[in-house]
Amino acid sequence: MAAGGRPAPPPLLPHLSSRKARAAALRGGTRLGIAAVALAVALLALSNVLSAGRQEGLYGARQQRDARLLVLAFYFPQYHPIPENAATYFANFSDWVLVRDAPDRNRLGAPVKKPVPPLGYYDPRDYPVRRAQGQMARDYGLDGFIYYHYWLENKLVMGEVLDRLLEDGQPDVPFALCWVNESWQRKFYGMERRVTFELRHDAAEAHAAYLARVFSSPLYLRVDGAPLLVVYRLSSSVDYIADLQRRVAALTGSGMFVVSCLQDNVESNAGMYGAAAPGAGAFLEFYPNLYWHDRGASICADHPQHGLTGELMPHPDVGLPVWRGGLTGWDPTPRYPNETQADRLILASGCPSNSSAEAFLEATASRLRGAACELAAAGGGDAVYALFAWNEWGEGAVMEPNSVDGHGLLYALARARREAARLHGEDVAGRRCRGGKGLPQRAAVRISVKGQP
Repeated sequence: MAAGGRPAPPPLLPHLSSRKARAAALRGGTRLGIAAVALAVALLALSNVLSAGRQEGLYGARQQRDARLLVLAFYFPQYHPIPENAATYFANFSDWVLVRDAPDRNRLGAPVKKPVPPLGYYDPRDYPVRRAQGQMARDYGLDGFIYYHYWLENKLVMGEVLDRLLEDGQPDVPFALCWVNESWQRKFYGMERRVTFELRHDAAEAHAAYLARVFSSPLYLRVDGAPLLVVYRLSSSVDYIADLQRRVAALTGSGMFVVSCLQDNVESNAGMYGAAAPGAGAFLEFYPNLYWHDRGASICADHPQHGLTGELMPHPDVGLPVWRGGLTGWDPTPRYPNETQADRLILASGCPSNSSAEAFLEATASRLRGAACELAAAGGGDAVYALFAWNEWGEGAVMEPNSVDGHGLLYALARARREAARLHGEDVAGRRCRGGKGLPQRAAVRISVKGQP
């Protein structure tokens, strides 16, 4: 038993500590059948090893509802075939093809993450898979997902996972959308790069109707009652977002709370805040595209570093809250296995900040503590802490069970949240939260789902 009479977490699953079992798990793709995933869900539900880590935000469910930091993770839906990818590459292409074909080690000699049971090489359209993902999120202290949303050439692309969620409610955790407002390019297998599906801004009526349908989900996150929409590059779609706002408000009675991703060199491009601000209610740190500087002296000094360490990036007072973010890892080898330019982007176990689940635990606890202090200094209210990512396997940013960390990052998140809550309590008691780098004094917001405070 752990301190306080709570059950101690068990050791990592046997396949994580046994080389033979791990190798056997990886052979043949490791994709579980529906029955096996359902069994994994049942076992997760029965196990209560992390009951002490289940929380409603950073402060816990039983404490006063005066502020809340919701930890969300970006969710990538591109692990099933779609017609657009078949037309660009070949039949049955998905990002799993890139992950399966990736070398076992990257160009620095560090192991490349591959999926292992209980999820394996899954199809996110499958009900048992999505149910298992929701169970994992709840058990290990993740408050919800931010789903990548694609609207290209005036139509929805890769929308099946969200459609299934709207039909059956799984994963049954709160969620929001991140509209990735960029054209798609063909860029794998040494092909000549060209735009394959274009971002257009002339179908706002249909887009607004789709968004209104998604926003009607009882699981959809709202900020002061308005549905939360994260926009990847708001500066590329300012007028279109304003049009969407009007149309969504006409359909639902409420406009959207738009959050603009920050992604650039903070040190040399202070103008990015103004470019990303029109129509936004808050900024969100988006790693690994946000960085303080790029000395180029070593890989570990390169731009994703701040998302992997406990140090919060400084921001000027830009008139809007800056919601914090972090990285779960970074290694784009599956996407770019043979390109030398990927060398400078690889941050795997060659960097101390990303060497282990323990390092992730330490960094995340520190970052959550700092973000909570900023909230307190700004007068309370709610904010989001966004992890990149839950399942970006093509870039090595994953929390799901994998061949390198096992369940380690999931356990680390649960422990990091408990540790951050403890340290934040000490900070508040000691009156140490006296000013934040990212949240200026302004009216507090409340983040919720329908029917809940």
